[in-house]
Amino acid sequence: EQRSRQKKTQVRKQEKVETEKENCFRPRMTDIEFSAMSKYFRHCLKKGLFDGFEGLDSNRLTLVYFCVSGLDLLSDLNDGESRQVLAWVRRAQIQQASESSGFRGSTFFVAGSNDESFWDVGHIAMTYTGLAILQICGSTVTALERSRILEHARRLQLKDGGFKCHAHENDSDLRYLFSAVAVCHILDDMSRIDVLAAEHYILQCLTYEGGFGLRPGCEAQGGSTYCGVAALTLLGRLNALSPAAHRAMVRWCLRRQVQGFQGRPNKDEDACYSFWIGASLDMLGASELADWPAVAAFSSACQDASGAMGKAAGMSADPLHAYMGLAG
Repeated sequence: EQRSRQKKTQVRKQEKVETEKENCFRPRMTDIEFSAMSKYFRHCLKKGLFDGFEGLDSNRLTLVYFCVSGLDLLSDLNDGESRQVLAWVRRAQIQQASESSGFRGSTFFVAGSNDESFWDVGHIAMTYTGLAILQICGSTVTALERSRILEHARRLQLKDGGFKCHAHENDSDLRYLFSAVAVCHILDDMSRIDVLAAEHYILQCLTYEGGFGLRPGCEAQGGSTYCGVAALTLLGRLNALSPAAHRAMVRWCLRRQVQGFQGRPNKDEDACYSFWIGASLDMLGASELADWPAVAAFSSACQDASGAMGKAAGMSADPLHAYMGLAG
């Protein structure tokens, strides 16, 4: 009986140690005004962006994604809002049968004549956010739409393994490769794209610093590092990184922490990198090495009068940094 009590005591002590260890790395979000953030996302969805963001209309689908996903993270997206969002997102979908498919960035681009249809094409990044919104709101695409979108992704892949953003653009970088891989992952079919070529392109973007640049030869940056790590993860090819490259990438990510995270060396901290860098560390299996209470404190300081987060302390909130700061 005495041994039994001693064993139970040891178990309780071990559980206490494990709990304290877990709490040590858990962000303290008590200073984040969650209700105010819900109000901000909802305002952007229903009434539009605040002054100064009119120039982002061509990327409206992505902005809607930030707001919808933000409300979803806060468990505050209701069925009525989901139905309204789905009705608008369907209008951003390329419906006509053509070589292009997927989603356009805004209903602003809907062609009114044959002369305008050349530019009314699906954008791979907008297709990713469009499909993500459908998933969050409990919807999906039809079998025919799925096939067309997958074929569109295949056509956007270039000979070097990278992806261009739409049919009339040949520029490529890791953002579009990640978007294409994410589209295929959401639609559960990687067979249309050349996975080995995509993997080769990603690894060509690896820099001597340890992170990923947007293109081969570019400087490593937090957003492109996330795109590279996330694409390899979705492809099931994260082990394509050698052990040395894996360690170097973890080290590069950890060195980006000041209080919050910076995107590159010698840059200021930025709320969005709590996601870009934080998610990269998580996929690399090293998130526990970061100082998350410090990140949470930085994110809290980035809240403006609306309660949502901006890029840094003293800067106005915007959907991207509000969402990324929350997601991080």
